[in-house]
Amino acid sequence: MIPSGIVTKRDGPYAEVYLVRQSACQSCRACSLGTGENAEMRIRALNETDAQVGDRVEINFTGQIGSKAALLTYGLPLVTLFAGYLLLALLTKQLPFETSQAIAGIGCIILAFLSFFLLRFLEPKLRQQKSLIPIISKVLEPDTEKQEC
Repeated sequence: MIPSGIVTKRDGPYAEVYLVRQSACQSCRACSLGTGENAEMRIRALNETDAQVGDRVEINFTGQIGSKAALLTYGLPLVTLFAGYLLLALLTKQLPFETSQAIAGIGCIILAFLSFFLLRFLEPKLRQQKSLIPIISKVLEPDTEKQEC
């Protein structure tokens, strides 16, 4: 099913779209609106159709937006955690074993937290990547009553 929603705000080339997950969406996970029958969500989408506030629009989730975002959000800190541990364990192998392990353990946790700050720093650039942004693909007719997810 193609998700649709109402434009609630415009912001330059982007628009905020209000989506409600309907009961017909129970088995669909495309828009990640949770598991409830009437879960609500506001998303920021690229407004390629020049939709106005109040317009009902179709949203195109290009590629695997959720998978890519999850991979960045969880994958980078996880890789940093393991790589940091291995690197710090190798750099401190001249020290006694317990000291080396403590430094590597504490250091890798610090590096993992720093990776979250890196993601926060890179967020403006990531928001510009079209493969990570939902796109408003079509403005629906005003008499279209169904809202699909």
